[in-house]
Amino acid sequence: MVTVVDIDGKSVMAIEVPRVERELRPISKGPDPRTGSYRRYGDGDFLCSPDEVSAMLRDSSSSSLDCEVIDEMDETVFCQETIKAYRQVFRDTHPTHHWNNTDDTQFLRYLGAMGVGKDMKFHPTAAGLLMFGYEYEITRKFPNYFLDFKEKRKVLHTRWVDRITSQTGDWSGNLFDFAVKTLTRLQADLKVPFAMRGVFRDDDTPIHQMLREALTNTLTNADYYGRQGVVITKDDDGFTFENPGNMRISVDSAIQGSISDPRGAVLLKMFSFIKFGERAGSGVSTIFSVWPIVYHESPTLQETALNGVFRTRLHLPVGPDGPDIEAMLRLYAPSANQGPLGASEPAVPYLSRRPSSILQQIEQRRAAEHRQPRPIIEAAPPTPAYVAAPTPTYAAQSAPVDVTPPTPAYVAPPRLKGEALSNAIIKAVAATPTITLDELAEQCHVSRSTIKRQLKQLPQISYQGSAKRGQWHITQ
Repeated sequence: MVTVVDIDGKSVMAIEVPRVERELRPISKGPDPRTGSYRRYGDGDFLCSPDEVSAMLRDSSSSSLDCEVIDEMDETVFCQETIKAYRQVFRDTHPTHHWNNTDDTQFLRYLGAMGVGKDMKFHPTAAGLLMFGYEYEITRKFPNYFLDFKEKRKVLHTRWVDRITSQTGDWSGNLFDFAVKTLTRLQADLKVPFAMRGVFRDDDTPIHQMLREALTNTLTNADYYGRQGVVITKDDDGFTFENPGNMRISVDSAIQGSISDPRGAVLLKMFSFIKFGERAGSGVSTIFSVWPIVYHESPTLQETALNGVFRTRLHLPVGPDGPDIEAMLRLYAPSANQGPLGASEPAVPYLSRRPSSILQQIEQRRAAEHRQPRPIIEAAPPTPAYVAAPTPTYAAQSAPVDVTPPTPAYVAPPRLKGEALSNAIIKAVAATPTITLDELAEQCHVSRSTIKRQLKQLPQISYQGSAKRGQWHITQ
């Protein structure tokens, strides 16, 4: 579309180039799209790398890529503990569903985790492999597959205080187990106001739901053939969700809602069955409408294409003052039969009605199994997997008493505010003109967003030059 706009009293012709539908990508010149494809980035067209072209060709398919049946694999690639854990959550979420009466093979078929191959036998699908498989089996199909969660705190000489990666070998490394491990850590420090739903306390706040939605959106929209993997970060500034691959719809369409085009439609169905996400296309839209109400900070959704790598990044800032509890309570629907966001049911009916969720029980039980050896007990019946009963305790062998004094707990220095913060910023910038926002935040013991807000109140400080080579300048 061509329009004429007025800029500083001058008429300028503006040509709007619409986003090309994914089915028509890549846009290329010549007979070979791998050597003649271009993409628009900013105000220019750039030649695509082979990896970028491959990603576009994969996304141009009209069918979901994760429904592919992998003929060279069989049911042995699945982690049986993961399947049991998933079925436990499914059973508690859908207690009367007829799938609960089927065996594992039939259940996986219904779920889309297995399909009929060329030999007319059942084999795992790509979604089933990602959701329930072992990491070493997943990387046979997806060599760049990698999951990473980091919890960072401003602790001296510490890059992170907690980390989970899919390559450690001490757990399955698949998507479901990663979601369980990560979600419990993402939600660990959230404030839970006292709210009732009927005769039960509702611990599933809107923020719990938003983090669950963001995690599901990241895992189901990732291009697992892409490089750099899924990276989720929790720090003092908030939560960041990054995945390989760009969005299959525009950022504006995702924020507005009503359009759903997930890269992993079967994966999304699997997560939706256990109430981890929805399939209405309004997940991102709901996050953008609810998050600012509680934290008074706006989320950001970005697509990048640096060094031939497509990535999508969602950042949920928490702000310096934490959540607005009164605003959070207002998000709860007045009716006991409605969920916090107005749905006819709570986002996770089972989880919101128990003091500790089945996901936390799964994680706690697995952690206990790794921490202590299980003695041999004769004639003892096996303990059912993933039940709500408390984890049994076992007698440990005697060991020397550890008399080492406990390490003192880390006490964070007080955060600077107002004039004290302004003086600290001016002093730091004067001493190091090339200092970054993150370094300023660390020196002043505040968040990055707080530094940006405070800089807006200091007109005498300006940044000149590029993002990598620029410097701060102070005018007297």
